Amino acid sequence: MTVPHSAVLFLAASASVVLASSPARAQNTGGVFGPVVRDGHAAAEYRIGIDPDGERITQRLHYEQAFSGALMGRVVVQTRSADGAPTDFDYVQGELFVQLNADDAPWRHGLRFDVRVRDDGRPGFVSTDYMNEFNPADGLEIRTVVLATVEYGTAARDGVVLETRNHLAADVAPGLRLGVETFNAYGTTADFQRMRRQRHQIGPFAFISGGAGWRVFVGGLFGLTEGSPDVNARFWLTKSF
Repeated sequence: MTVPHSAVLFLAASASVVLASSPARAQNTGGVFGPVVRDGHAAAEYRIGIDPDGERITQRLHYEQAFSGALMGRVVVQTRSADGAPTDFDYVQGELFVQLNADDAPWRHGLRFDVRVRDDGRPGFVSTDYMNEFNPADGLEIRTVVLATVEYGTAARDGVVLETRNHLAADVAPGLRLGVETFNAYGTTADFQRMRRQRHQIGPFAFISGGAGWRVFVGGLFGLTEGSPDVNARFWLTKSF
């Protein structure tokens, strides 16, 4: 895979910012997922989130398979480790994507349904996510996702957990897409948090496409409020079949 010179500069700048920041309290392996389902699509992906000191590491594997041009399933398994402790199971999650309109519509939208299972008395959840995607110009992509989650288990929070995610990306060279993402968690309908206690993160990313279905994602997220993790360094490796 040949990486454009502009990608090297972008990744070096992102890495220097991440390494200069203070350690994170939690790692984010989530993405701003879109509604479009490609018939026949299948992919496996590895993700890692890590703090600059290497004290907290989250790793994730998932496999996704399209059942039609409008329906796709995904299975996710994630592990975690902290402060040098052995790697431990974090969760297993099932996801179902449903595309609600045509690929060539100016505004594409869909739903994703999630079920997460954890151990050690930690709450699981069920979630309904509303996905939106726009292309206002050639090579420009805007996504926004609204997530509504209900936890279950003895430690579950009351009410519906409310989150949003946003994504702006542009194709800047063949095989290279640069952008910025935000992740926003507001609390629950039973306990809506004050702004400083909410979790708001923003950061740059790059997608680099290679041959034979390989793609690399690298980026960072930085906390905007007191209740947010300080920094997340993120890396994904995807193989499409």
